[in-house]
Amino acid sequence: MRYGNPFLGRYLRYVTAWLALGIFVPIFTASLWISLLSVLAAAVITVGIDAAGWLWSKKKAEAFTGEPLRWSAAAVKTSSDWRGYLMATDQYFIFVPCFHKITSAASWKDMVSYEMEGAHLHMYVKQQQTVRSLQFVVSSPEKTALQLKESPIEGPAGSIEAGQQ
Repeated sequence: MRYGNPFLGRYLRYVTAWLALGIFVPIFTASLWISLLSVLAAAVITVGIDAAGWLWSKKKAEAFTGEPLRWSAAAVKTSSDWRGYLMATDQYFIFVPCFHKITSAASWKDMVSYEMEGAHLHMYVKQQQTVRSLQFVVSSPEKTALQLKESPIEGPAGSIEAGQQ
């Protein structure tokens, strides 16, 4: 990772859009219509862009697996620094990057174990004769940890608590 918080760009976009369009433009303009359009533009820039990205990623994941989505969380894949969403269905666990092809998809039965340390998620997936390590930083670690505890991991080790080997 090149910086401390991988979601800093999202938060910066929220703050600048609301400061510039949601607060300063309505204060310094005399027209009610310009003020309303400015607040609407701030809402579209913040919530609308994220909602559109999530819906597109959801559609991409459901088309890839052919199953409905169970849960998702915004994440960054640390090996490639790609932003996207971790998405899970009943049988698959997928990382759906926003502007790239899906390259990380695994069946729950191939999941060996996972470790969750703060916002860092390390997953170990069985592939042919090796175990592949997938590393992510998630935006909501509490929600992700809860969902992973409820997931159908059928691997031999199950879940590994942080710090234990």
